[in-house]
Amino acid sequence: TKSLWSSVNLDQILSTYGYGIPALADGKFWTMLTGLVVAPEPYMYATILVTFIVGAGYLEYKVGLKKMLAVFVLSHILALLVSYGIILLFEQFNVAWAVAFAGTLDIGMSNAGLGLLGAATAGFTVIWKKRIRFLVLIYLVAMLLYSGVIWDLTHLVAFIVGMLLGPWAYGRTYSKKEF
Repeated sequence: TKSLWSSVNLDQILSTYGYGIPALADGKFWTMLTGLVVAPEPYMYATILVTFIVGAGYLEYKVGLKKMLAVFVLSHILALLVSYGIILLFEQFNVAWAVAFAGTLDIGMSNAGLGLLGAATAGFTVIWKKRIRFLVLIYLVAMLLYSGVIWDLTHLVAFIVGMLLGPWAYGRTYSKKEF
């Protein structure tokens, strides 16, 4: 795609690799995975790489490669599917943002990175787990309310999915202290 070296034609990249409700409606379910490795601007690779290294590196160190990869893929796919469910539900009531989101495609692995970060917090001490989760959730909710684009919804859902997958990754049962 040459997107690592220069800006790309976003419409072309989205039509080929983009994931979203239109892609699923066209039967392109694989775009949820192929769209992971594409970013529209070169600088975005650096941001995504840092998030991935922090989330994946820490989680892999704590729980191993297989569970980290499972959280990576599951948090991305589940975040997309849950987000699509929310969008389709609200679209039925002609809610403006849901109607707009229903036709939007996205690319990148930021959902998976935030899912990894959410899962990694399950291994923190209770006080730090709550602090990190609170700050990240406040940021993600603020971004969703401020900018109101589809990836802000999927980022919020991905972080929450990661928080739910965290205890499984660490091999613990869920507890009241978990959240």
